[in-house]
Amino acid sequence: DCRAPDQVKVWYQAGELSQRYLDAVNVTADYDNGAVVDPLSDYWAETIAWLATARLERTLCACKNVIALANDLRRDVSRTDPDGPTWFVDPAELGNPFGTLKGEIKAWRRVSKIASVRAKVAVI
Repeated sequence: DCRAPDQVKVWYQAGELSQRYLDAVNVTADYDNGAVVDPLSDYWAETIAWLATARLERTLCACKNVIALANDLRRDVSRTDPDGPTWFVDPAELGNPFGTLKGEIKAWRRVSKIASVRAKVAVI
């Protein structure tokens, strides 16, 4: 009988590599010129940043724009505040394995896209 795992560990460096990184690996001249290329695509780096920021326990010491973004990603959309904004979220997304913070939901939306594609391929 199958059940959901108690804990999931994700290694984000394993998997999709950015095309820019792959191109640089194939052309060693880029490394000779001191070019630095991150193997992680911006798409996944942003996704990881959303999830990590949502889970921060302390506020950031930064400019107001960064603090506002971090606070937005840390907002729990499953709770309503009479003086705050109202969120309309698909009930299925509230039950995602990452959690109900806005950054967790945004990250889950991206991860679930790739998970559903792989699951469909595996079924065939």
